[in-house]
Amino acid sequence: MRGGLARLPAAAALALLAGCAYEVSGRVEVAAPGRLGGVRRIAVARFGYPHDWTGQFRDIYRRAGLAPPAGEKVDNLERTFLVEDALSARGYEALPWPRGEEEPAEPPAAGLRERLAGAGIGAVLLAQGESACGSVERCTARVSLSLWGTEGGALLWRGEARAATLMYQGDEMQAAVEEALAGLPAGEEGR
Repeated sequence: MRGGLARLPAAAALALLAGCAYEVSGRVEVAAPGRLGGVRRIAVARFGYPHDWTGQFRDIYRRAGLAPPAGEKVDNLERTFLVEDALSARGYEALPWPRGEEEPAEPPAAGLRERLAGAGIGAVLLAQGESACGSVERCTARVSLSLWGTEGGALLWRGEARAATLMYQGDEMQAAVEEALAGLPAGEEGR
């Protein structure tokens, strides 16, 4: 095929490009910049969230000319690796949540912080989020991250982000996590 993409009608080319388009926004608060600089090792709490597929499934049925089924389709996804990978890319040592430790509340309890500090862990990262596909063309994700120091328990940093794909890609939460963590100053290895 000579000419490749140049021969495609403009509408078809835009449709191809739209499949990988993102709409991303976020905000960040650095609560304790002086204390954040000394953090290298971060314990990452489990990141699980609901993903609502209802709109996508109903849209598929409608497009096939069928009546969509009643009820909702919501899965609980576990994606801690998204946070760990993004932290590592920023130069931090992202550590899995220690076995036997309960999932922390916000802020993490003093006893938990002391045990983690004793293990050489400088901070705890907590994540909350949700995602949904309202149709075949649009999926959205929202994430809220907070970083708490193990010494004294102060909030060091907080980031929030939203992301959307114009066509289902399955990576809208990854885009939201990366956007939220883009505002976290780089760790020692990332400088």
